[in-house]
Amino acid sequence: MDLALLNLVLSAILTGLIWTIQVVHYPSFLDLGQHGFAAGYRRHLRGIIPLTGVLMTSELTAFLLWWYQSGWTTDLLLPAGCLAWIWGATGFLHIPQHRRLSAGFDARLIHRLVVTNWGRTLAWTIRTVWLWWYVAA
Repeated sequence: MDLALLNLVLSAILTGLIWTIQVVHYPSFLDLGQHGFAAGYRRHLRGIIPLTGVLMTSELTAFLLWWYQSGWTTDLLLPAGCLAWIWGATGFLHIPQHRRLSAGFDARLIHRLVVTNWGRTLAWTIRTVWLWWYVAA
């Protein structure tokens, strides 16, 4: 499979996933309340960590291979920047927020998670649109 197309497929899958998390999963944490939060949150993590771990690592690997094979061309700076934002936000914002949520229900922290996750949602969306344009051109 062409590496540009592989990048598009992986990015599109992750874009759909992040939009689902953004508009369904994260806001629904508020509905779990104090009593149901621990079990519901654990269920979310058990499913989402392996899924996102495999997909995000595959996406990063496919992109780095594509960029390397293209001679580190500056043409790929936009999708590279999107990935840098996504991984940076994941590591420096979202993993720490999820660790704090593992301690228990916190409505303010859930709201913060929803707000800060818009950056990743937009970065994946921009990346997928750009890759669609690139592959179609």
